[in-house]
Amino acid sequence: MCGIFGTHNLNIDITPFLKKLEHRGPDNLGIKTIGNTTHGHVRLSVIDTSPRSNQPYVYLNSVLSFNGEIWNYKELKNQLINEGYNFKTTSDTEVLIKALDKWGIESLNKIDGMFCFVYTNIEKNINILARDPYGKIPIYISKRDDAYIWSSERKTINQPWAILPPGTYFDFNEEKIVQYYNFPIAPPHPPKKLHELLRKAVKKRMVSDVPLCCLISGGLDSSYILKLAQEQQPDITAYTAYVDENNKDLFYARKLCQKLNIQLTEIRVESPTINDIKESINCIELSSKAQIEIALLALPLAKKISEDGFKVVLSGEGADELFGGYGSMCIPGSKANDEEWRNIRLKHLDKMSRGNFVRCNKIFMKYHIECRLPFMDRGIVESVLNYTKSQCPPNKKLLKETANEYLPKKIINRPKLTFQGGSGMSEAAGSLITNPTKYYNQECKNQFKELCKG
Repeated sequence: MCGIFGTHNLNIDITPFLKKLEHRGPDNLGIKTIGNTTHGHVRLSVIDTSPRSNQPYVYLNSVLSFNGEIWNYKELKNQLINEGYNFKTTSDTEVLIKALDKWGIESLNKIDGMFCFVYTNIEKNINILARDPYGKIPIYISKRDDAYIWSSERKTINQPWAILPPGTYFDFNEEKIVQYYNFPIAPPHPPKKLHELLRKAVKKRMVSDVPLCCLISGGLDSSYILKLAQEQQPDITAYTAYVDENNKDLFYARKLCQKLNIQLTEIRVESPTINDIKESINCIELSSKAQIEIALLALPLAKKISEDGFKVVLSGEGADELFGGYGSMCIPGSKANDEEWRNIRLKHLDKMSRGNFVRCNKIFMKYHIECRLPFMDRGIVESVLNYTKSQCPPNKKLLKETANEYLPKKIINRPKLTFQGGSGMSEAAGSLITNPTKYYNQECKNQFKELCKG
């Protein structure tokens, strides 16, 4: 995971703007101009940490600035070797640029990963900015006259930004957004064994050349991911955050880690101050009450994880959207037919690309940590969202049934609590500000000159 900033048709020194992103990539800062496009990159070294994989990465007449991870890079690498390509690194970056050299834009349909990247190939007249199918990595683009600027975060420059939609690329040559990914609608079929899909998704995301840990809230989703991660790495460490030590989330997180003999690091978060709130908004660049209050918890958590030497963390994010865990999904879902139920979940998934994923990415990248989301594995998403309502009923019934063999029933069947609510943060923030939503909206406008909705 890294940070990118660059320009097209704009001749400026981008170094000062990249330095505002150095928290995303403290390991290297690089700039490369090709034609009328300038690539800027700050690197967080996770796969092949040697300088040979620094970016922007150059291959023949092409340049790549890449932020994210490609899970199937080893399989793609073998295909490319069979096509006559040679490799000098063990990184997914080199695989991606050579895949783009071989297959061009069609590479986007071959990649399994979380990513945004800018790729410029002068010889083949390709110049694109792309975002992964579900939008797990945020990227912003802004136009000024006939010039374009892009950045991993809004705060790099004080002008309006638009976030690139998931599953699209922006073609600088044609000056248009192109949809390359459309969610496949498959005929009803018996659900694949969900546990096996989850196990494979976690295994993919545990490939790392740097230390990795897990988040746990004490709820079903993060507990399941932690259990699967321990199968791959028996000495896995878990982290949780809380305001009120008597909350049920902490109680169940402790119980599970004791049962699994996993080291649990608990981060006590003090009741927030106005400065804490302002800093949280500045970090996540959103005005959403839920996202800000989660950030108030997660920022101290991320800071501690970084201090302890970890650079990669696994999260249970996304399960509620896939399996229908929110009350706002369960009520309409109870009356929906199969197509309507799929669309309800698709809508929530799309919203995450502007909210949950943005918040998750920026919080952990503030402390140069890569956050990985096993529930957002493409194989899982495309399978689960094509299940009929009877195969995947509201209120996460399929996930609960699957977890029955692997987790304590008290964790599986406990009432749904939000992270900010269960930890005590919502109550603490509410005691500080009379009308939190109004205050958050105004502060977001003060900082970014616009209301940054999630």
